[in-house]
Amino acid sequence: MYFARITVIVVFISAQYSRAADVAREVEGGVQLLKTGPIQLIVPDILSFTIKNHPGCRGDFVICYVYKPTITRDRLKKYANVGSNCPPDSCTLIMTHTGGVFGLGSERHDGNFYGLLVDSGAMCPRHAVNGRSNFTIRELPNCPVIVDGAMLLKNEEIEPKTAKATVWIIPVCVGAVLLVLGIAIVVLYCCIRSKKKPVQPPRSNGQDQRILKSTKSPASHRRKASGSKRSEPNFVASASPKTPT
Repeated sequence: MYFARITVIVVFISAQYSRAADVAREVEGGVQLLKTGPIQLIVPDILSFTIKNHPGCRGDFVICYVYKPTITRDRLKKYANVGSNCPPDSCTLIMTHTGGVFGLGSERHDGNFYGLLVDSGAMCPRHAVNGRSNFTIRELPNCPVIVDGAMLLKNEEIEPKTAKATVWIIPVCVGAVLLVLGIAIVVLYCCIRSKKKPVQPPRSNGQDQRILKSTKSPASHRRKASGSKRSEPNFVASASPKTPT
Protein backbone atom coordinates (compact mmCIF):
# COMPACT_ATOMS: atom_id res chain seq x y z
CA MET A 1 0.00 0.00 0.00
CA TYR A 2 2.77 2.41 0.91
CA PHE A 3 4.78 1.60 -2.20
CA ALA A 4 1.65 2.25 -4.27
CA ARG A 5 1.37 5.75 -2.78
CA ILE A 6 5.01 6.51 -3.58
CA THR A 7 4.53 5.24 -7.15
CA VAL A 8 1.51 7.52 -7.61
CA ILE A 9 3.47 10.51 -6.28
CA VAL A 10 6.40 9.82 -8.62
CA VAL A 11 4.07 9.47 -11.61
CA PHE A 12 2.32 12.73 -10.67
CA ILE A 13 5.65 14.57 -10.38
CA SER A 14 6.84 13.24 -13.75
CA ALA A 15 3.57 14.21 -15.41
CA GLN A 16 3.69 17.72 -13.95
CA TYR A 17 7.27 18.26 -15.04
CA SER A 18 6.75 16.89 -18.55
CA ARG A 19 3.62 19.03 -18.96
CA ALA A 20 5.54 22.16 -17.88
CA ALA A 21 8.32 21.28 -20.33
CA ASP A 22 5.74 21.03 -23.14
CA VAL A 23 4.23 24.44 -22.35
CA ALA A 24 7.51 26.30 -21.78
CA ARG A 25 11.27 25.99 -21.80
CA GLU A 26 14.12 27.81 -20.11
CA VAL A 27 16.11 30.15 -22.32
CA GLU A 28 18.63 32.91 -21.74
CA GLY A 29 16.96 35.64 -19.73
CA GLY A 30 13.95 33.62 -18.52
CA VAL A 31 11.33 31.15 -19.71
CA GLN A 32 9.91 31.06 -23.23
CA LEU A 33 6.23 30.20 -23.46
CA LEU A 34 5.51 27.62 -26.17
CA LYS A 35 1.89 26.53 -25.84
CA THR A 36 -1.34 27.56 -24.18
CA GLY A 37 -2.37 25.93 -20.92
CA PRO A 38 -1.68 26.06 -17.17
CA ILE A 39 1.86 26.38 -15.85
CA GLN A 40 3.65 27.10 -12.58
CA LEU A 41 6.79 29.22 -12.66
CA ILE A 42 9.34 30.65 -10.28
CA VAL A 43 9.29 34.37 -10.99
CA PRO A 44 11.02 37.40 -9.46
CA ASP A 45 9.17 39.96 -7.38
CA ILE A 46 8.39 42.07 -10.44
CA LEU A 47 6.55 40.20 -13.20
CA SER A 48 7.51 41.27 -16.72
CA PHE A 49 7.30 39.89 -20.26
CA THR A 50 9.24 40.39 -23.46
CA ILE A 51 7.88 39.81 -26.95
CA LYS A 52 10.91 39.40 -29.18
CA ASN A 53 11.24 41.39 -32.36
CA HIS A 54 10.32 39.03 -35.14
CA PRO A 55 9.42 39.83 -38.76
CA GLY A 56 5.78 39.16 -39.46
CA CYS A 57 4.85 38.76 -35.78
CA ARG A 58 1.11 38.30 -35.53
CA GLY A 59 -1.26 37.48 -32.71
CA ASP A 60 -1.89 38.64 -29.16
CA PHE A 61 -0.43 37.48 -25.88
CA VAL A 62 -3.07 36.78 -23.20
CA ILE A 63 -2.09 35.30 -19.83
CA CYS A 64 -3.90 34.86 -16.50
CA TYR A 65 -2.30 34.87 -13.05
CA VAL A 66 -3.81 33.75 -9.74
CA TYR A 67 -4.53 36.60 -7.35
CA LYS A 68 -4.13 36.45 -3.57
CA PRO A 69 -6.83 34.26 -1.99
CA THR A 70 -7.34 36.73 0.87
CA ILE A 71 -8.99 39.27 -1.44
CA THR A 72 -12.70 39.65 -0.82
CA ARG A 73 -15.27 39.65 -3.62
CA ASP A 74 -16.11 43.31 -3.05
CA ARG A 75 -12.44 44.29 -3.15
CA LEU A 76 -11.89 42.25 -6.31
CA LYS A 77 -14.44 44.31 -8.21
CA LYS A 78 -12.27 47.41 -7.80
CA TYR A 79 -9.32 46.00 -9.77
CA ALA A 80 -9.05 46.96 -13.43
CA ASN A 81 -7.78 43.70 -14.88
CA VAL A 82 -10.55 41.42 -13.63
CA GLY A 83 -12.18 40.02 -16.74
CA SER A 84 -13.99 37.07 -18.24
CA ASN A 85 -10.97 35.77 -20.18
CA CYS A 86 -9.52 33.94 -17.17
CA PRO A 87 -10.62 31.45 -14.49
CA PRO A 88 -12.55 32.85 -11.50
CA ASP A 89 -9.44 32.93 -9.27
CA SER A 90 -7.30 34.80 -11.81
CA CYS A 91 -6.76 38.21 -13.36
CA THR A 92 -5.94 39.06 -16.98
CA LEU A 93 -2.88 40.51 -18.71
CA ILE A 94 -2.81 41.28 -22.44
CA MET A 95 -0.14 42.40 -24.92
CA THR A 96 -1.14 42.87 -28.57
CA HIS A 97 1.14 42.76 -31.61
CA THR A 98 0.07 46.32 -32.42
CA GLY A 99 1.51 47.62 -29.15
CA GLY A 100 -1.60 47.68 -26.97
CA VAL A 101 -1.59 46.43 -23.37
CA PHE A 102 -4.12 45.60 -20.66
CA GLY A 103 -3.14 45.39 -17.01
CA LEU A 104 0.52 46.16 -17.79
CA GLY A 105 2.88 49.03 -18.25
CA SER A 106 4.72 48.82 -21.59
CA GLU A 107 7.64 50.15 -23.57
CA ARG A 108 9.52 49.41 -26.79
CA HIS A 109 13.24 49.46 -27.43
CA ASP A 110 15.69 47.47 -29.53
CA GLY A 111 12.70 46.32 -31.53
CA ASN A 112 11.33 44.30 -28.61
CA PHE A 113 8.02 44.87 -26.82
CA TYR A 114 8.12 44.85 -23.00
CA GLY A 115 5.25 44.55 -20.54
CA LEU A 116 5.52 45.10 -16.79
CA LEU A 117 3.01 44.37 -14.00
CA VAL A 118 3.19 47.47 -11.85
CA ASP A 119 2.12 47.16 -8.22
CA SER A 120 0.11 50.36 -8.20
CA GLY A 121 -2.97 49.10 -6.41
CA ALA A 122 -5.04 49.29 -9.59
CA MET A 123 -4.28 45.69 -10.65
CA CYS A 124 -4.87 42.40 -8.84
CA PRO A 125 -2.03 41.49 -6.48
CA ARG A 126 -0.31 38.32 -7.64
CA HIS A 127 -0.33 35.29 -5.34
CA ALA A 128 3.15 33.81 -4.83
CA VAL A 129 4.50 31.13 -2.47
CA ASN A 130 8.30 30.92 -2.23
CA GLY A 131 8.50 32.73 -5.56
CA ARG A 132 6.14 30.30 -7.30
CA SER A 133 3.05 31.51 -9.10
CA ASN A 134 0.37 29.79 -11.17
CA PHE A 135 -0.52 31.00 -14.65
CA THR A 136 -2.84 30.05 -17.47
CA ILE A 137 -1.71 30.92 -20.99
CA ARG A 138 -4.74 31.74 -23.13
CA GLU A 139 -3.20 33.09 -26.35
CA LEU A 140 0.27 33.34 -27.89
CA PRO A 141 1.58 35.24 -30.92
CA ASN A 142 3.73 33.54 -33.54
CA CYS A 143 6.85 35.23 -32.15
CA PRO A 144 8.81 34.35 -28.98
CA VAL A 145 7.34 35.42 -25.63
CA ILE A 146 9.68 35.42 -22.63
CA VAL A 147 8.78 35.63 -18.93
CA ASP A 148 11.74 37.68 -17.75
CA GLY A 149 13.91 36.15 -15.01
CA ALA A 150 11.58 33.16 -14.56
CA MET A 151 12.55 29.52 -14.06
CA LEU A 152 10.81 26.20 -14.52
CA LEU A 153 10.26 24.04 -11.46
CA LYS A 154 12.55 21.05 -11.23
CA ASN A 155 11.52 17.61 -9.93
CA GLU A 156 12.70 18.27 -6.39
CA GLU A 157 10.81 21.59 -6.33
CA ILE A 158 7.55 20.07 -7.61
CA GLU A 159 7.78 17.10 -5.28
CA PRO A 160 5.21 17.19 -2.44
CA LYS A 161 6.40 17.28 1.16
CA THR A 162 4.91 13.85 1.78
CA ALA A 163 7.24 12.30 -0.77
CA LYS A 164 10.29 13.96 0.82
CA ALA A 165 9.23 12.82 4.29
CA THR A 166 8.75 9.20 3.21
CA VAL A 167 11.82 8.61 1.04
CA TRP A 168 13.84 7.32 4.03
CA ILE A 169 11.13 4.75 4.81
CA ILE A 170 11.78 2.83 1.58
CA PRO A 171 15.10 1.23 2.69
CA VAL A 172 13.65 0.55 6.15
CA CYS A 173 10.68 -1.29 4.63
CA VAL A 174 12.95 -3.27 2.30
CA GLY A 175 15.18 -4.28 5.22
CA ALA A 176 12.18 -5.35 7.31
CA VAL A 177 10.81 -7.46 4.46
CA LEU A 178 14.17 -9.17 3.95
CA LEU A 179 14.46 -9.88 7.70
CA VAL A 180 10.99 -11.44 7.86
CA LEU A 181 11.70 -13.48 4.76
CA GLY A 182 14.97 -14.80 6.25
CA ILE A 183 13.24 -15.80 9.49
CA ALA A 184 10.50 -17.59 7.56
CA ILE A 185 13.07 -19.55 5.52
CA VAL A 186 14.93 -20.66 8.68
CA VAL A 187 11.71 -21.78 10.41
CA LEU A 188 10.56 -23.67 7.32
CA TYR A 189 13.94 -25.43 7.03
CA CYS A 190 13.84 -26.52 10.70
CA CYS A 191 10.30 -27.89 10.30
CA ILE A 192 11.20 -29.89 7.20
CA ARG A 193 14.32 -31.32 8.84
CA SER A 194 12.46 -32.39 11.97
CA LYS A 195 9.87 -34.25 9.90
CA LYS A 196 12.58 -36.28 8.14
CA LYS A 197 13.96 -37.83 11.41
CA PRO A 198 12.80 -41.55 11.87
CA VAL A 199 10.63 -42.18 14.90
CA GLN A 200 11.43 -45.41 16.77
CA PRO A 201 8.35 -47.38 17.92
CA PRO A 202 8.07 -47.95 21.68
CA ARG A 203 9.33 -51.34 22.90
CA SER A 204 7.37 -53.62 25.22
CA ASN A 205 8.64 -54.93 28.57
CA GLY A 206 9.13 -58.42 27.09
CA GLN A 207 11.39 -57.06 24.39
CA ASP A 208 13.39 -55.12 26.98
CA GLN A 209 13.89 -58.26 29.09
CA ARG A 210 15.00 -60.31 26.09
CA ILE A 211 17.46 -57.59 25.16
CA LEU A 212 18.85 -57.54 28.71
CA LYS A 213 19.26 -61.31 28.72
CA SER A 214 20.97 -61.30 25.36
CA THR A 215 23.45 -58.69 26.53
CA LYS A 216 24.76 -60.74 29.45
CA SER A 217 28.38 -61.91 29.04
CA PRO A 218 29.37 -65.56 28.31
CA ALA A 219 31.45 -65.58 31.50
CA SER A 220 28.34 -65.35 33.62
CA HIS A 221 26.88 -68.35 31.78
CA ARG A 222 30.06 -70.34 32.50
CA ARG A 223 29.98 -69.42 36.17
CA LYS A 224 26.38 -70.60 36.43
CA ALA A 225 27.24 -73.83 34.65
CA SER A 226 30.23 -74.60 36.94
CA GLY A 227 28.23 -73.79 40.03
CA SER A 228 25.48 -76.18 39.03
CA LYS A 229 28.02 -79.01 38.60
CA ARG A 230 29.44 -78.49 42.10
CA SER A 231 26.06 -78.63 43.69
CA GLU A 232 25.19 -82.07 42.24
CA PRO A 233 25.67 -84.87 44.88
CA ASN A 234 28.17 -87.68 44.13
CA PHE A 235 26.59 -91.06 44.48
CA VAL A 236 29.09 -94.04 44.90
CA ALA A 237 27.72 -97.36 43.97
CA SER A 238 28.53 -99.96 46.65
CA ALA A 239 28.73 -103.64 45.86
CA SER A 240 25.88 -105.59 47.21
CA PRO A 241 26.96 -108.21 49.89
CA LYS A 242 27.25 -111.67 48.66
CA THR A 243 24.85 -114.11 50.04
CA PRO A 244 26.33 -117.28 51.77
CA THR A 245 25.91 -120.45 49.92
